[in-house]
Amino acid sequence: MALMQKIKNNVKKTGLLTMAIASIFTVPALAAEPDPTAYQSVLSSLTGAISVADVASILAGIVTAGVGFFFLWFGARKSVSSFLAALTRGRIKL
Repeated sequence: MALMQKIKNNVKKTGLLTMAIASIFTVPALAAEPDPTAYQSVLSSLTGAISVADVASILAGIVTAGVGFFFLWFGARKSVSSFLAALTRGRIKL
């Protein structure tokens, strides 16, 4: 009975979502260790489908997009500050 009371109090304090997440993460810990041969077939199919060149091209695309957004952000800031300065001071500064 004390365990049920603790669960009810915990649900009241932290909410049902926290309890649900905690129960999802604790259930696999109680399961038996799976057979390693099941992992080997998945790993072999993944390593056959993905190469180092694929990973490098994906990372290069992410870095390129990041640099683009970086320059876009600072360009937008510069243009907004120039526009606001032109409105307040009455002159354009580049």
